[in-house]
Amino acid sequence: MGVQAQTPVIRSGDGVQDGASNTLGPVAPGSLVSIYGTNLAAGVASASTYPLSNSMANVTVSFGAIPAPLYFVGPGQINVQVPWNSPGGDVPVVVNNNGTLSAPSTVTIVPAAPGFFTFFDSVANTLRPVVLANADGAFSQPLNIIPGLKTRPAKTGEALLIFATGLGGVNAIPPDGNVPPISGANTNVTPVVTIGGVPARVIFSGLTFVTVYQVNVIVDPSTPTGNAVPVKISLNGVDSLNPSTGPLTIAVTN
Repeated sequence: MGVQAQTPVIRSGDGVQDGASNTLGPVAPGSLVSIYGTNLAAGVASASTYPLSNSMANVTVSFGAIPAPLYFVGPGQINVQVPWNSPGGDVPVVVNNNGTLSAPSTVTIVPAAPGFFTFFDSVANTLRPVVLANADGAFSQPLNIIPGLKTRPAKTGEALLIFATGLGGVNAIPPDGNVPPISGANTNVTPVVTIGGVPARVIFSGLTFVTVYQVNVIVDPSTPTGNAVPVKISLNGVDSLNPSTGPLTIAVTN
């Protein structure tokens, strides 16, 4: 006789978050979302091939009635792609662990909900945005601030690569869980990127991988300098949110 899975529980209040920046708020079709809770899966599994599967380790996730492609499942966390054809508005999210369903958790889906991909700086105990210098791939942070990671301030006039999720529709939407076409998938709307409150010049904005968008910008010469210059992406009037660890910043020098 098989053992029935324990009932999965999505954490109340903050159980469904932007998976790139770990912020609460609306999410967009095609974006990365993290679900937190208990008994979400019996074990740990992660995707190793593409397109992503809608089922992993006997776990499925639905947005409304639409199955979501899975990146990772574990007892306390699941990472998924919001299906491209998810309905707008308040949508129930349900985890199915081996036939046992969670109570629904509501998430608001909007056309675009920009969020930076981030990494955790254990030295400063904060999240930092994934913003790289195009010239050498260095993270745009104070020089040598993170052991083992190449960091240096961005320079005014320099080209930067920003990695984000939630930038909405593209001109060549791939199937759910699949990579975009090699020919590219430009965003339907060009985002506004500000660094220290000054708009950067966007020279490219497109989907480059499953849930991953890349935005290439030129830092404006009038951008403020310093080791903690705030960065923001805006699209359709929706601004990227800061995580609980504080504002997302980069370092800028002349």
